[in-house]
Amino acid sequence: MELVGEKATHHDKSENLREDVLRRLRNIACGALLAGTLFAFGVSNAAQAMGARPSAATAGFRTLTVLDEAGGQSYSAALWYPAHKAESEINDADWLIRCARNGKMADGVFPLVLVSHHSAGSKHSLHDLAAMLAHNGCVVLCLSHSGDNYREAELAFTPELLPVRARQLKRLLDLFLTLPEWGERIDRARIAFVGVGTGAATVLALSGAPLSAQGYDAYCAGNVKDDVYCSQWVRSRMRGLDAAFAAPLPVWKPGALLLVAPAYGMLFEPGAAAALSCPVMVFSAGKTGSYGEKDQTNFIMAALLGRAQKKTLPEFAAEDFLAECPSSFDEPTVACGSAGSAAREMREEAFLHEATAFLTRALGVN
Repeated sequence: MELVGEKATHHDKSENLREDVLRRLRNIACGALLAGTLFAFGVSNAAQAMGARPSAATAGFRTLTVLDEAGGQSYSAALWYPAHKAESEINDADWLIRCARNGKMADGVFPLVLVSHHSAGSKHSLHDLAAMLAHNGCVVLCLSHSGDNYREAELAFTPELLPVRARQLKRLLDLFLTLPEWGERIDRARIAFVGVGTGAATVLALSGAPLSAQGYDAYCAGNVKDDVYCSQWVRSRMRGLDAAFAAPLPVWKPGALLLVAPAYGMLFEPGAAAALSCPVMVFSAGKTGSYGEKDQTNFIMAALLGRAQKKTLPEFAAEDFLAECPSSFDEPTVACGSAGSAAREMREEAFLHEATAFLTRALGVN
């Protein structure tokens, strides 16, 4: 995927974005995600400062296909959990993952972290964070959102995007908690949500913050010329927000909320999440996205009445939040992190430690 330079025209950005979504509809990994920002200290210092404790177990891993007989759907997910089996490097759907595959789960009842990936992502996009959380005593369930992932994009930039995603996430959670092998090992009073990009807006909506069509119209009234959210092509796809948002969404009040480089923040009115009382941390996007999309953190903070913990990291790039791309991805993409450099690995490690420290503190993991 060729990135758009700063001097490209708004028409070029919109046209390139349109082509990328169409390419993903043909199963090519492309997409758009808001950029993030860089930590100002090294990994070893970051780990010490953030208080991430030593690993208590290995990171058990298995893939799940959860069938919803009532709804006639299935949900593809990755499950991480504390285990007592040696780890090894495995290949799962072209992703290289270090884990204790199908290891026996450690004894105990654990908090659950439910993860919603960014558009163009998958259940593996945050596998490094999931593994670290498993090491630190959490079960982590990562959904691949049907219709909005790196292989399919029919929901991209449509009114149904967030409502469908939120319902998928809630249904998977409900079904998972009924599985005898897993549901009885989850402390239902300690369930957290993690969302990246579009996933951040997804989990905020699932937490009870209502979506607002008026916010999008007002936003684009002042950003038509320089923001891809407001390009002619995207606006044509986003028609019908009022109808899509009319039906109430399911709600689950989380014990903690981690929002990373949030997208679609303009769809939440100020105070929309005022009823949310759990700890919230927001990693803000310091750089403009690849296609000119603007950072949405200020809208998210306004929806939360400014009471969330906010981390602004001016040099972080979008891919630094994500696990490294599989080698089979033969072109640049924001579906996952770019390979390689020590600086990139340092940035990701710092993010992983701070995110893990926040969630384990909020969930009361000893």
